[in-house]
Amino acid sequence: MGDGSIDVKKQRIRLYIYKRELEQLIDKLRNYGFIEEGDGRLALYTAKAKGLAKKWYNMWGVVIDALSELKDAEKLRRIKTLAMLD
Repeated sequence: MGDGSIDVKKQRIRLYIYKRELEQLIDKLRNYGFIEEGDGRLALYTAKAKGLAKKWYNMWGVVIDALSELKDAEKLRRIKTLAMLD
């Protein structure tokens, strides 16, 4: 499907969706507030990105906490950090 990144400093969540067959998913993400940046990139900024991170953390906090202790779980640590921003 794709990949993504979480930038705490810029308060941005980015998703990379390369398969155009996923147009319904892309439309749903646009409705949530993601904007297209081109080449299959969709981004969510600032308050909306923090809100999404908080929702993820509220739903999956125990899992995120446990898995974020793994050496290669940087994205999970970033979700937690972004969710904790005021």
